[in-house]
Parts: sequence; C-alpha cells; structure tokens
Amino acid sequence: MNATAASTFELPLSDDAAWLLGTWSSLEVPFWGTVLLIKLVCERLGLGKKIQPTKTPPPELVAKTLRETLLNHALVHPVLIWFTYVPWLKVGGLPVSAVLPTVAQAAIQVAVWIFVNDTLFYFTHRLLHTRLLYKRFHKQHHEFHVSIAMAAEYATPFEAVVSNITPLLVGPVVWTRYVSPVHPLTLWLFFALRIWETCDAHCGYEMPFPFAFPFSDVKRHDWHHSANNGNYGGFTLFWDWALGTDAWGDAQKKLKHKAL
Repeated sequence: MNATAASTFELPLSDDAAWLLGTWSSLEVPFWGTVLLIKLVCERLGLGKKIQPTKTPPPELVAKTLRETLLNHALVHPVLIWFTYVPWLKVGGLPVSAVLPTVAQAAIQVAVWIFVNDTLFYFTHRLLHTRLLYKRFHKQHHEFHVSIAMAAEYATPFEAVVSNITPLLVGPVVWTRYVSPVHPLTLWLFFALRIWETCDAHCGYEMPFPFAFPFSDVKRHDWHHSANNGNYGGFTLFWDWALGTDAWGDAQKKLKHKAL
C-alpha cells in the first residue's frame, strides 16, 4: 500500500465494479489459496505436520462442504457484495478511486478491527456453544471432528451472520461512520487477513513458514473441533487466556505434569 497520501488506487473499472471485484477477490484469494496450499505443500510435498495424522473427515462431508462452498462463493457472495456498495458509501465509506490512506493509517485501522473481530467472535462463538443454541445453530460446523480449511465456512446461515459476518463488519463500519472514512483497499486487506486466519486455523496442519498465518495457533482450534471443549478465540488467544477457556493449554499442562 502506497504511503503517499496523494496517491490513488487506479482500476480500469467503474467504482461499483471495482468494489465488486476487489471485495470478492479479498474473500476468494485467501480462501482458495489456503485450500490449494494445503493440497500442494502439505499433502503432495509432505511438508508441515498433520495434527491428527491417522484421521480424516468423511468423504461425503467433504463433498457436501465443497458443493455448498462453490455455490456460496460463485453466486451468493457476488450478489451480497454488489448490494453492499451503496450502504457502504452511505455510512461514510470511500469509493475505490479515492485517495489511499498512508501505511500507518491502514495499519492502525486493521489492528483495531482485528481486536474488535476477535472480541465479538469469541463471545458470539462461545454463545453458540450454550445448550440453548448449539444443537440448532452450531452443531453443523462441528460435524468436522477432523477439520479442513474449507470447514471454516461450513455453517448454518444463523451462525454465518451472527458469528462470522457481524464480527467481520462491525469494526470497519463503526470506524468509517464515527472515526474517519475508510478506503476499500484497507477493508480488503482486513478481509483477506481474516479469511486467511480462519482457513489456517481450520486446516488441520501446522504449515511451515511462510505459508502459515503469522502467530498461527492451529493446534488450539483443531482441539476445539476434536474435543469440542474451550478455545473459542479467533485471531488471538487473549480472551481464552483472560477468561480461562484455553482448554488445549490446560490439557498440555496436565500432560507435562503427569510426565514429571
């Protein structure tokens, strides 16, 4: 991202078409990129470490997830993105052709949004694990006891809206409405980081540098799927640490204690 305040992001498209292409790409590239990286780097080249080496998800579940994912990404995502452009402008968002933010401005915005996303995701995710909501709205996601990258988006519509989409959008929307206008390029960067993070967390492999998400803690989310206990966080361990729900960490401490 250019640090010169006077620079702009030029695309040979109208602003609304550029919004559609840029937003769609910020979701698709990290998602399918991670899926393909797992296939190539981990499964074909044998790099990285599979967390549950003797287990795989049922083939029919993988096929179902692939069908639903292709449908959502090819049809649902473009339609939703197209109809969000006018609301984005109305809350104060900038068009694609606007002057770019500085690197420092973009970094601060993304850092704040990561914290907001991490907070909202933790609490909505933990809420989905309550007896009242789990069976009806979140159990589908936990059909993957052995997780794969595509499982990141295998969810009921209710879960997708409450725990995935809402935590993703609240930070950028509130910022652009009440703090300062946000450029779509910064928004796309944040979206891409979040999709990369969640696909990495679900992939089932400890990928080697530089393919893994920075500060990746895939073991904890894999534990969340295999044991269905604790570790509700997303980007960071902060809320699991602060509220005592780092079940994977507790289990490792017990194993070390027994080994002494």
